[in-house]
Amino acid sequence: MKIIDLTHIIDEKMPVFPGTEPPKFIQKNTIKKDGFAEKLLTMYSHTGTHIDAPAHMIEDGNSLSDFPVEKFVGKGVVIPLESDDLINLNYLKKFEFQIKEASFVLFYSGWDNIWGEKNILMDSQPLL
Repeated sequence: MKIIDLTHIIDEKMPVFPGTEPPKFIQKNTIKKDGFAEKLLTMYSHTGTHIDAPAHMIEDGNSLSDFPVEKFVGKGVVIPLESDDLINLNYLKKFEFQIKEASFVLFYSGWDNIWGEKNILMDSQPLL
């Protein structure tokens, strides 16, 4: 099975949800001083690419560690979206066979091309 990593690299300048502090990397140990190099990484659990667990919105809901890792790997189908495409039943019917064969449905919006632009989160509109 081919595995595709969909995550973005975590760095201090990456976009975060408005009001959330960005990640911090602090050099705590150096090879010259301590004989080894080590950084302290501080970030919120919803920074960057992530999966929302039920515990994010439901008190006593399951966290990601409650699920077997196999739940997060499987065959996926990518559905391309144009700026004027609506994700409705008629649009999805074009991909019906691929969706039935997949464990995951990924909607490709092209937003990866504007990752890191300052106002991407502030200017985005809800999908609902």
